[in-house]
Amino acid sequence: MFEKEYAAVAKVIDLLLEEQAYTAGIDLRVDQRAQELAKTLRRHGRRALGDEEFDRLMAAFVAFASVRGRGNEQARENFLARVEDAWASSTRRNATDILMMLRATRPQAETLHDDTGHPMLELLVSSVAQAARRWGGQLGPVSVLADEQTALTDDGLENITKVVRNGWGATPSSRQRPVDLRALVRGTSMNHPSIQLADLLAGAVRVSYEHQAGTKLSEAGEDLWPAVVPLLDGASAAPGP
Repeated sequence: MFEKEYAAVAKVIDLLLEEQAYTAGIDLRVDQRAQELAKTLRRHGRRALGDEEFDRLMAAFVAFASVRGRGNEQARENFLARVEDAWASSTRRNATDILMMLRATRPQAETLHDDTGHPMLELLVSSVAQAARRWGGQLGPVSVLADEQTALTDDGLENITKVVRNGWGATPSSRQRPVDLRALVRGTSMNHPSIQLADLLAGAVRVSYEHQAGTKLSEAGEDLWPAVVPLLDGASAAPGP
């Protein structure tokens, strides 16, 4: 399970700031710098910009970085304009500093659209690959059952399987070791109770996170939080102490 807004913010860092830094000989994966940038923008961006401006920024990035937006000059320029507006209106220094860095990523944004082999924003695909890596690292040989989604085509599943089995990562510190993935298949909640359970757990995590982050307080979020904490990955957007 993954938090979509944090995943989108992390992709902003991954596809633009990391590429910019790597060109300059800097590896943002060292000391989890990229992860901390993503967490900071996710936690403080909405307060720094307000709900409407932050939502517009995220929507512009999704439109720019999705497969459908590939090569769309208008989508690219709209995203860069939103970054500029967000930087000018930000009221929190930690968010402003990251937006300042993003303002200088036009070359990376242009390359991203020109390079047909560059990974784009497909959060579901990324989440399946990361889930396989996470559990494969803990359990050894692993099989994955994914919920049936339009993004998970036969070709998509085949590509995920190849990447997970071969390992991936652009820099030495971000390189992920291969996983012994025995099978990756689709299923539906009607036929697999485990998918129903995963949906319930995802809902519990969302409610708990919103409560802890202060974006949507609830008694359910407070009660569920102690049970949810052990399920969270160390790279999650969960609020720290």
